[in-house]
Amino acid sequence: MKPNTAKKSSVLLIIAATVFIFGFSVAFFALPDRTMSENENRVLASAPEFSFEGLFSGKLTADIKEYFSDQFPLRDTFVSIKGMTELLLGKRENNGIYYDFEHGNMIDLLKLDTDTVKANLAELAKLDSALTEKITVAIAPRKMDALHSLLPSAIPERLVNATDIRQLYDSYGFKSADLYTPLLEAGCRGDYVYYRTDHHITSEGAYLIYLSLADSLGYEPYPREFFTPETVTDEFYGTTWSASATAGAKADTITLWRYENDDEYTLHIIDTDSDINGFYDRSFLSVKDKYSVFLSGTNAGVTVTESTESDRPRLLILNDSFANSVVPFLALHFDIEIIDPRFLKNGVFDKIESGDYDEVLLLMNLDTLSSSDLLSVISVGLHK
Repeated sequence: MKPNTAKKSSVLLIIAATVFIFGFSVAFFALPDRTMSENENRVLASAPEFSFEGLFSGKLTADIKEYFSDQFPLRDTFVSIKGMTELLLGKRENNGIYYDFEHGNMIDLLKLDTDTVKANLAELAKLDSALTEKITVAIAPRKMDALHSLLPSAIPERLVNATDIRQLYDSYGFKSADLYTPLLEAGCRGDYVYYRTDHHITSEGAYLIYLSLADSLGYEPYPREFFTPETVTDEFYGTTWSASATAGAKADTITLWRYENDDEYTLHIIDTDSDINGFYDRSFLSVKDKYSVFLSGTNAGVTVTESTESDRPRLLILNDSFANSVVPFLALHFDIEIIDPRFLKNGVFDKIESGDYDEVLLLMNLDTLSSSDLLSVISVGLHK
């Protein structure tokens, strides 16, 4: 290459790099902040407020880093490019997600914060010991636990089995239901109990939970033949896919297990004071967050009642979104009120004691209990 040509190429490269960096810098400050990522189904970080306390503790720096990461222009596009590049290089893990090529499962490799789990359960135990009607505690396995047979043997993250969860229950004296054994057995058989591209259970998995809760909650479960499967979409890409945007991943199918007159139940969303006929909000089937077809997504409070005037037992569920697909099954036996503890500002002792509930159920995924102190306020207001 002639010196003149080499010089021109270098100048062009410098100009292109400058335009790229300057353009993205301008775009970052010019474009409005996004509050929600539809692709990842989560709230994005907003600009942090300055404080000397945050500066000296390091929190401000961490918040700024998270803000820049969440609000970076074309973030979703770059996540997708990175995911494709990792696969082309032959890697099976990207952004903390293991890709099982044979079955098409994308599995979050999650760290277990045992201290946070124990802190949450300790607060729940305080509430449980003060109640007349004891809480049934049902912790669902993480996808990586249920599908552990698909993972390499040397993953650094800790797996959790049924014995581990039983020891947790026993250490706090909880009335409990074993969800680990049936879901781990189903996962080892290769049953479609977790969505391939999402961390939630399928309706098949929800039915197994329904069967597992029967003894603790005192009902006779309906057999599989009672339900009529209805596939409502075969184009569901969940939050696990969104975190790595792996090209070529097979979309999931969402199938509702319908039964006669299930559209005559009334779903009341307390947050918005709105009603839905039945358990399914089909408006979500036209957006990315298709799992929210169950109970109209994440809400602070929901009630489910049968249309008849019959006197039915009442069930209070303390849940995360993991329970949403289980509620249509439980509604066959109970009128239900659902509270998401992530939205609680006060405890629920007075509500439970005065609410005339026949059963109280905590139904959550282990990762929810490990990733935040969501039960920290649940025992607030206990009578001394």
